[in-house]
Amino acid sequence: MKLRTFKGETMAAALAQVKRAWGDRAVILRTRNFCEGGVLGVGGRNVVEITATDDAGAAAESGRTTAPSREPPLVEAARSRIGELGVTPARDVERDDGPSHRLAHEVEAIRDMVQQVLSETRRGRQPDLSDDLLAYYTRLIGQHVADEIARRLIDEVRAALIEEHPTGSFSAADVETHVTDRIARMLPHGAPLTIGNGQRKVVALVGPTGVGKTTTAAKLAAQFKLRERRRVGLITADTYRIAAVEQLKVYASILDVPLEVVMSPQDMPAAMDRLASCDLVLIDTAGRSQRDASRLSELKRHLDAARPDEVHLVVAGNVSEAAALEVIRRFSVVAPHRLIFSKIDEAVTVGLILNVLAHIGPRISYLTTGQSVPNDIEPATGRRLAELILRRPVASSDAPPCAHSGPIARIHASDAARLDEGKALLRSA
Repeated sequence: MKLRTFKGETMAAALAQVKRAWGDRAVILRTRNFCEGGVLGVGGRNVVEITATDDAGAAAESGRTTAPSREPPLVEAARSRIGELGVTPARDVERDDGPSHRLAHEVEAIRDMVQQVLSETRRGRQPDLSDDLLAYYTRLIGQHVADEIARRLIDEVRAALIEEHPTGSFSAADVETHVTDRIARMLPHGAPLTIGNGQRKVVALVGPTGVGKTTTAAKLAAQFKLRERRRVGLITADTYRIAAVEQLKVYASILDVPLEVVMSPQDMPAAMDRLASCDLVLIDTAGRSQRDASRLSELKRHLDAARPDEVHLVVAGNVSEAAALEVIRRFSVVAPHRLIFSKIDEAVTVGLILNVLAHIGPRISYLTTGQSVPNDIEPATGRRLAELILRRPVASSDAPPCAHSGPIARIHASDAARLDEGKALLRSA
């Protein structure tokens, strides 16, 4: 059997090489997704590696043929899933003229995976997976979890189930329990903000425009002021948008916390001095396009002046994996310590979080699931991530409530008009 390895920046690109080499005779044996170069997966290049063989050689080694049989349930489910997507992918996988073509390429990749399962079945080499395991594999792929991650996770679950149930008599509930546990292990514990007794911490929020940094700063300020009973101070360097400053002023007034407006990096030390008595200082920075090097340099000058203990990069959870990884790579110039995934409530699929974890490790601090301050933010945990990927509904009621619900209730009741005013200003900007 002749084996070859093909590499590309995407699954579609790697598959294109396989097709050019062997066409329909190709048999995919293994796929692998990894990052080349960079530091801790940041700044590197995403690579998809496919190990394949020639179908003719595989058939010669097997020495037998098998009559076509009924397709296993996963194949039927996968075919149905492709049909639900309603996309007829372009055959020219080298072309990439925009989002529609990229989506078509991803669907083409899924179609090829299904064809691979079909090929193995017809040659009498049906994958050693139960219907329930196959169904969960399909669910993971449907959530845009990378194929390598989904396969590895299902393989681990299968091994655990065989060890636990040697007779093979496990249920769908057993499969779900193990899948949930395996996903949870990828993020064994969250990395939210912690402040020790007598400790002072300065935290900066950075990220592209429109990801919700200002609202996230307000949520964290409310959590630590009302739940942790900490002295909180706010700094905004987002003076490019008047609405952002006004919105944060509204929140600062409601929470009764000091707010400093910083116009330039030179103003930062004085603002920090005025907030010296605060246990937690949250810095809301201006949104920066990850492709604007000059603006990123300006952001870095602000952070150099503030010297924060932690920098949290806010990434929208409703973007593609490629877009999220580009943001992480470009913002590596400011050396973020943690990620906050925002707008999870707007995401159609959330598999990109698991894929990003595979690149950078367990460095996610929070998930935000709506606009409500302070409720719609929660520490990122593996268990919650598993629930989201397996498509439990996302709702603000799922987030752990603030311990001091009384003051928060009064905030919403007495200052609703002022909150609406701040939101209206933001929308009009």
